[in-house]
Amino acid sequence: MAAILFILDALLTLVVVAFLLRALMPLVRADFRNPLGQAVLRFTDPLVRPLRRVIGPVGRVDTASIVALLLVQFAGRHPGVRLNLAVHNREDLLVQLADNLTDLAVMVRPPQDADTVSEPFAPHPYVIVAPPGHALARERGITLAQVVREPFIVREKGSDTWQSMADGLGRQLERLNVAMEIRSTETIKQAVLAGMGISFLSAHTVSRELRDKSLVTLDVQGFPLMLNWYLVQRRQKRLPPVARAFREFLLAEGARLIREVDPLPTPKAHRAKPKVRVPSR
Repeated sequence: MAAILFILDALLTLVVVAFLLRALMPLVRADFRNPLGQAVLRFTDPLVRPLRRVIGPVGRVDTASIVALLLVQFAGRHPGVRLNLAVHNREDLLVQLADNLTDLAVMVRPPQDADTVSEPFAPHPYVIVAPPGHALARERGITLAQVVREPFIVREKGSDTWQSMADGLGRQLERLNVAMEIRSTETIKQAVLAGMGISFLSAHTVSRELRDKSLVTLDVQGFPLMLNWYLVQRRQKRLPPVARAFREFLLAEGARLIREVDPLPTPKAHRAKPKVRVPSR
């Protein structure tokens, strides 16, 4: 019996490593055409492909692979569980919740509905990035009023990134100096690298550029803007045992597992500048 448990544990470890490699390979620009890359793709595709239909990548971060890794980890800890995966776009998922057809949903922007309960389980940080030679790159405690005067390269209105930026800038959004509106995050990064402006982006999408110092984060008050992944369920819903176990797993382990794949920036504390009063003569 011990030998069987050892074999099962070894197999589960290999499965987890495969999905971890799938999530890490885009971040390091690994070549998927080599034999190892092809083997990882073939092994993980049956779970990753359905997820990717509705969970697109965020920059180089393969979000679908990260979600798949969470599912595999959960299944490994609960051997009797059989995964029944269904993927929906946001509108369909809200209908599923309203009609009581879904026990538990994972969302980035939960509904503001009195009939639902939303619980954050992992952070999703946003930063303002600039080229290293930008005039504000060495400044500390930059105010929102200062930063919105700079030329901004932004995602299109209605995108999640735009909505998150609206949350972060608040009333200063109406004063934002929009230089360009681009639908592609990768193109925005190239424009920032070329010195055409600064941008508000998910920290996940610029992790490599920040590591190699081709981009820097501006030290803006209130940033990084820490948004979250959420678990969503109906308020009066009594979760079945498996859904309850998955909820507890994500609340306890989700943030750590995502952080291991892509370390996140930590919010900075800013001290208010002291007010100096000069006595009148």
